[in-house]
Amino acid sequence: MKELILLPGLDVQQTLTINTTELKDKDILVIGEQTILTAREFLKQEPKSLIIIVDNYEALIQMRIKAPDLNIRMMEFENTDFRNESFDVVYAQASISSKNRNKIIKEIYKLLRDDGTFSLGEIITKGENVPVFINDIYERSDLLPLKEDELSTYYTSKKFIIINEYELSYTLEEFYQKARDLSTRSMKNAEKEELSYYKKLINKVNHESNAYLKQGGKRYMGFKMLLLKKEA
Repeated sequence: MKELILLPGLDVQQTLTINTTELKDKDILVIGEQTILTAREFLKQEPKSLIIIVDNYEALIQMRIKAPDLNIRMMEFENTDFRNESFDVVYAQASISSKNRNKIIKEIYKLLRDDGTFSLGEIITKGENVPVFINDIYERSDLLPLKEDELSTYYTSKKFIIINEYELSYTLEEFYQKARDLSTRSMKNAEKEELSYYKKLINKVNHESNAYLKQGGKRYMGFKMLLLKKEA
């Protein structure tokens, strides 16, 4: 089975980060699940170190099985075990659009060195009147998205400087299509650990993908990437 970056933003955020950010000889922190392929691409840039953190034991075990060569640890995103100013680059793709965002962002700010780079991808809400089925998606996924016109202001208020902003909402349709295809495809030839790695994601997004694709979710949900610098 072909490996996929099954995250909103697909491989676009990863590619933009590599093309715009110096990663060589840098200490990098990658936050969230489904980030093995991204970590491997970053390692090709010869960073000084790279650590992935996840916030649940199941993800930790499955990712370690799949990538025993990577440094993958479990800890709360809002309360890590790292010292302040430990990283030059922090990367988060669809992993912090949660009800704990404020605490997570405060922690990321502390972890970044002066002039450090934060590559962020966030689910956003479009429009004022969000329908019930979209709110249901957010609730099932423990999401608390910011409104489209609030995203930049939110991060500048948290002492980040916006270097660039990218509209990646177009990736959502392909993401949900791939997720739905994966959930319905015959996996008889898939390796056992491969199936286990994707099973949790499939269960999580199956409902979301049907709602997004069949009920016009793209009118209300979006995805944006911000490339941020820590304000010295």
